[in-house]
Amino acid sequence: MQGEIISIGTELLLGEITDTNSSYIARMLTSLGIDVSYQISVGDDRDRLGKLIRLSHERSPIVITTGGLGPTVDDITRESIAEAIGKGLEFRQELMDGIEAYFEKRGISFSPNNRKQAYIPEGSLAIQNPVGTAPGFIVKDEKGIIVALPGIPREMTYLLGKSVIPFLKEEFSLREGISSRVLKIGCMGESKVDEKIGDLMKNKDYPIGLLIKDGEIQIRITAKEKDQLKNLKNMKEIEKEIRRRLGSMIYGADDETLEEVVGSLLKEKKETISMADSFTGGWLAQRFLRADSNRKYFNGCLVFVNGKALTQDLNLQEEKLKRVGLISRETAQIAAKEIKKRYHSEIGLAVLGGTDKSNDFTTYIALSSKDKTMVEEHKFSGILDIAKSRITTLALELVRRYLKNIGM
Repeated sequence: MQGEIISIGTELLLGEITDTNSSYIARMLTSLGIDVSYQISVGDDRDRLGKLIRLSHERSPIVITTGGLGPTVDDITRESIAEAIGKGLEFRQELMDGIEAYFEKRGISFSPNNRKQAYIPEGSLAIQNPVGTAPGFIVKDEKGIIVALPGIPREMTYLLGKSVIPFLKEEFSLREGISSRVLKIGCMGESKVDEKIGDLMKNKDYPIGLLIKDGEIQIRITAKEKDQLKNLKNMKEIEKEIRRRLGSMIYGADDETLEEVVGSLLKEKKETISMADSFTGGWLAQRFLRADSNRKYFNGCLVFVNGKALTQDLNLQEEKLKRVGLISRETAQIAAKEIKKRYHSEIGLAVLGGTDKSNDFTTYIALSSKDKTMVEEHKFSGILDIAKSRITTLALELVRRYLKNIGM
């Protein structure tokens, strides 16, 4: 079963917003065994959009659009879909009632141009939108279906989950199954992973792809077979071989995050952690806080914007810092020990970093525990935010390997 996703809005083409809708829809469709063959962005141009919808509808039985269902003149999705299938628009009172109820509930004045949102192509299935003002709809003919969803992510995800996915399951006799598996690595580069499993990536029935996300490597195994039992058996064998080759470098799978894995280990060992950060600007602390909202193991973090604050807050000796350097292996070790003492934690973690004359980043990650001190040096070039993301992942990974006594 083949599907396509069309994201609509000139703001997408101008780079003003990032299209997260398409990736979310693609994951949902893939979970049903639908092969997403195209993801396309198009601006608010009625002629181009109409041509694209006709083309997609000709080649794929499932087409999902997102965006262009608002009340303004440049919201042209409903008109373009109607023209593409040779239908007119019709007013649906039940949709108008829902829109008016949405405004009334929130004490907002109803605007006459919102009436436009109650028009959908003739004969289509209306999708009420209780979380917004833009209803969706589904048109169906002998070629397949076209689903129109709003572009606001919160509204799109709600309607997709509550209405569209159940419709697709019933209409095409689909069921969710084992269609993909993601293994995650936090401490190995893409080329190294490719060296280890490159030969496995040639499997056409179970394609394996590598993705860099949030400073880590994700290995995705995708199933093409319709037989779910066969998928489960074969994917387990492939995963087993990947794990044999990469071993403890794999920290988790699917929805697991590195901070959750580290948090579980800290709770299991009844240890707490605190950190000093002069490089990520608090990104590292945010990752810990996501996983430890109740503060069971994360004691705190000091974020430093300059060397003076670092030396004063951690009582570092200025004479020694002048000798070894503010951004150095030795200073990172001292900072990790001092932050551990300050917050009375079992583990102290320090991330220090800066730029050199070539605008490359040099960073040190130090971990201090009761009986061990470790330091890693990492060099990056390019975009600062990418370097922050990567060093945050590497710091979490150092803690994980320490807690599991891997390669220490």
